[in-house]
Amino acid sequence: MKKCFAILLLTAIGFCASAQAPRIHFKYPLRVFKAGEHEISWKVEGSKIKRVYLERFVPPNQTEMVEDNLPFEGSRKVFFNKGVKYKIVAETKKEVRHIISQTRFEELQIRKFQANTKTIKEGEDVELSWEISPTIFSEANIVNGDKVVGKNLPDSYTLKVRPDTSGYYTLIASIKNTDIKLRDSIWIEVKPIFYFSVQPFVTSQDSLRLEWKMNNLKNIQIYSTNTLLSEDDLQKASFP
Repeated sequence: MKKCFAILLLTAIGFCASAQAPRIHFKYPLRVFKAGEHEISWKVEGSKIKRVYLERFVPPNQTEMVEDNLPFEGSRKVFFNKGVKYKIVAETKKEVRHIISQTRFEELQIRKFQANTKTIKEGEDVELSWEISPTIFSEANIVNGDKVVGKNLPDSYTLKVRPDTSGYYTLIASIKNTDIKLRDSIWIEVKPIFYFSVQPFVTSQDSLRLEWKMNNLKNIQIYSTNTLLSEDDLQKASFP
């Protein structure tokens, strides 16, 4: 009988100790894509709780007190950066319990943005390729001046474009459903196609037929032998 009573007494003591142990509920962001302030919240339950406080772990091995004597339930904004973790601690006379945040810091990065060639002839294609991290959460847009060349593209991709003129192609990387963005640009040089021909075998009395194709050039001058044609002759000429 004494043995049974001892077992019951130990069970009762164990139950009381368990009831007095603090229970901590700690909410924090699972992922952070940019250093900055984010909200955390906590709730501590149990009897005979003496103290609740918040600590911060800073790499490599530094611990800082953020705030002491917290209410048993509350929230506040704290600064998250790479490697930073927060710990809610609850103390009783006989026990200390804590929970540490496990927030992942996933900074947006353009790991690669390149073209298979940066100089082409008019009418040729260029292949643009890129890699963005973190995957899954990021997407890409490609613009050429005010023109959107590719929209809502994957984080890793190859896109073929055919530039009309020389200019910048810009990769805009972003985290979905946020305003976090990064940009990187590549200059593509487009060499104009030069074509010029003269109608052969003409006499001094015949008119001369000239044909040319010189896209993207600002100025065209025509010479006869080593002499520059007069302005009147140039005005009479046809410039398509």
